Amino acid sequence: MLDKVTRRILKTIESKCESDNYNVLEKNEIIADLPKNTAPEVLDKYIDYLSSHKYIDIKYNDDNEICLLLLPKTRLEDEEIALKKNNNKKVLRLAFLISMVAAISGFFGAFLGSYIYQMLG
Repeated sequence: MLDKVTRRILKTIESKCESDNYNVLEKNEIIADLPKNTAPEVLDKYIDYLSSHKYIDIKYNDDNEICLLLLPKTRLEDEEIALKKNNNKKVLRLAFLISMVAAISGFFGAFLGSYIYQMLG
């Protein structure tokens, strides 16, 4: 899993890539979508990290431009995040349903217990 900044950089790169081939991107365009005061050197470190972990393939990387290819692991990261969000929603729904069933069962149990007590007593 990627941290928030790395994921944000990857999303920015992904949005700027127009094809499934190598894309040439201006570093200033990428930096413009990042938090203020992000230095180009910091961007290069994140790009190197993404390349070393097989999210992107870099053809060249100079001072102003970068030519890169998004690798399949990038799309897998997106799918994994979406799957986790869906799983979290399912768990919350199930927890809510179980708590509602428990509350209703408790109510009917108390009602039935008091009814039986009155019938016997």
